[in-house]
Amino acid sequence: MIIFPALLLTGLPAINANATSTLASSTGYIASVGAYHDKLPPQQQLSWLLSGVN
Repeated sequence: MIIFPALLLTGLPAINANATSTLASSTGYIASVGAYHDKLPPQQQLSWLLSGVN
């Protein structure tokens, strides 16, 4: 991803840059789940299991 290195180049500490990058990416993942909600029921149990992995 380009977010993490860009935040480091701006002088943000690594832990803060990592947390910010993770939060920014997570919102995109959540939006994707909302967009494909109708296609999830066949794999819903697997998706709940794997959602804790990320």
